[in-house]
Amino acid sequence: VLSNRMRRFLLLPDLEGTEPEPLRDMSALFLGLLTIPAKDRQALLLALCELMALVSGLVVTTPFELRRSYEVPSSDAANIWAVPPTREDSMDMLVAMIFLANFHVAVFSVCMAIYVAAG
Repeated sequence: VLSNRMRRFLLLPDLEGTEPEPLRDMSALFLGLLTIPAKDRQALLLALCELMALVSGLVVTTPFELRRSYEVPSSDAANIWAVPPTREDSMDMLVAMIFLANFHVAVFSVCMAIYVAAG
């Protein structure tokens, strides 16, 4: 017995024979995993996690190529807290945020692979 949601995902007609409606849900992307046997599903998820960790690990240092390099004045009169941030400072912040997002994806995919392998 299939639920109405699974029937719509598999594009099967309803009990009345009408065409299935679109799911319009983000979790619909992962419903395909339910059509695969459990042993194959675990191997597929492990491969997906490995691929995500590999790609995000390779890309994690890329934002630092966009970072500017400059020398900070060494005098005591140069107070960096007294001046508003510049456009370059905003770019440095953006680089740091991209790095943190890539790092988070790498760590999350490794943790998810450990969780899937243990279960």
